[in-house]
Amino acid sequence: MTSDVKFMLGTHFIPRSDKAHCIYTVIDVWRTFNWQGDLVKVEYVAEHSLAGQRIESHECETTIAMGIENMLKIEKDQSVINARQTRPKGIHGS
Repeated sequence: MTSDVKFMLGTHFIPRSDKAHCIYTVIDVWRTFNWQGDLVKVEYVAEHSLAGQRIESHECETTIAMGIENMLKIEKDQSVINARQTRPKGIHGS
């Protein structure tokens, strides 16, 4: 019954609302069914560390999808910053 799951366990993401850039990890998937047995909702349980404590949260698919894009953007921005810092300086120090 994994066809309704878009993100596998172990998926990493950084929610856009997280200013500290904590990396969240999907650790469980909860499925909600109605009394007829129809799938109503898929919810992901994610965890991250904050001040040495493990924090669990429940996230929807949209939050995780946007969080993956956000994580890739942050990694790209960080690599650009690192490249600028390691670039050799010109004759005039620029």
